[in-house]
Amino acid sequence: MGGRVPGTADLYGYRISQLFSPKVDPGEILHEYETTHFPERFYNLKVGVPWADIQSRVERATVLACCGTKPV
Repeated sequence: MGGRVPGTADLYGYRISQLFSPKVDPGEILHEYETTHFPERFYNLKVGVPWADIQSRVERATVLACCGTKPV
């Protein structure tokens, strides 16, 4: 239950992906895609596409509750 993070910008117009690396076998990436138990790690680290699990997402209110009133 996760998905690509909408509104995330690519790093300088490029995504960092192992798909285009001459040092990584595409068959290895395909095998990992088919067998992974951690899709967020696969998409973030192998493919270079931001992924967030909906259940572990931090809400805005939670972050703001951790903020103090004094500027640092």
